[in-house]
Amino acid sequence: MYKLLNGLFGLILLCGSIHGQEELLVIGRTTGEITIDNKRLNVFGFTNTLSGQVTLPGVKLEANVGDSMVIDFWNISQGDPHIISINGIDMERVDDEVPNTEPVYHMDHAYYHINTDKPGSYLYYNPFNYPFNVQAGMFGVMIINPSDNTMNDEANISDNIWCSFEVDTLWHKAEILEKEKGVDGKFVMKYDPQYFLINSLPIHEIEVNGLEGEDVVILRLLNAGQYINEIIFPDQFDVKQLYENKEVSFNTDGYNKVILNSMESIDLKIEHHDHNNNDLKIQYNFINPDSQKIEFTDLIKWNE
Repeated sequence: MYKLLNGLFGLILLCGSIHGQEELLVIGRTTGEITIDNKRLNVFGFTNTLSGQVTLPGVKLEANVGDSMVIDFWNISQGDPHIISINGIDMERVDDEVPNTEPVYHMDHAYYHINTDKPGSYLYYNPFNYPFNVQAGMFGVMIINPSDNTMNDEANISDNIWCSFEVDTLWHKAEILEKEKGVDGKFVMKYDPQYFLINSLPIHEIEVNGLEGEDVVILRLLNAGQYINEIIFPDQFDVKQLYENKEVSFNTDGYNKVILNSMESIDLKIEHHDHNNNDLKIQYNFINPDSQKIEFTDLIKWNE
């Protein structure tokens, strides 16, 4: 019987160091569960303790531009080996003779140096047998803050992380998760998601934190799913890209629209001054990359 353990890929920020560098300890497991629509779902994932509750996305990692950071990945899961990668961030094994893609087997460690030159939000994940391990839950968010802390100069700032993904429950059957797949090739299985989520919640249940008066909202959008995200903001919003180092489709001609392909992310700065309008909504579309058709759409109410 498939035994469910909390903890999965745990991420713990330690006050330790490797050769004078701050260390992020990543502890790997491959069993756990979350609840969606009152149904239990077997997942992989990332937590901050060995016995911690699994959440999707996993525990947030955070650093500042210029920090010297090392990930100590400790794989205590049985079965397939794993590795850690951060989309859009350069990483290299501390041992120069070992490539980044070298599998990390049960109870082994791997040390990765992280390049923190580019501020922004990024997805960390296990790329082996893509997209299986990501769909199973092996993904999370890493934020690299600007070294000058310029955002702190704003009077009222609300910081929001929206990490979207889909779920096909057939991919989460115990017999699928438990089957060893090795590290080569691409996982092939029909993908027909039944759930479309942000931070493991239905889209319409998402709330925007900290809106009062003239607040500035930082919105970090990350797409950990296989579908394309199309996010459309009301015309009353002043939407700006926070960091210009992301090659993401961002359109402000006539209306504010962001297109995020799978594993892409963007950081936005949003202001609006129409505080008499209590019916502002953000439209979230999930587009099938094969058919290019919208498979699911929902609205997020911009509450004050």
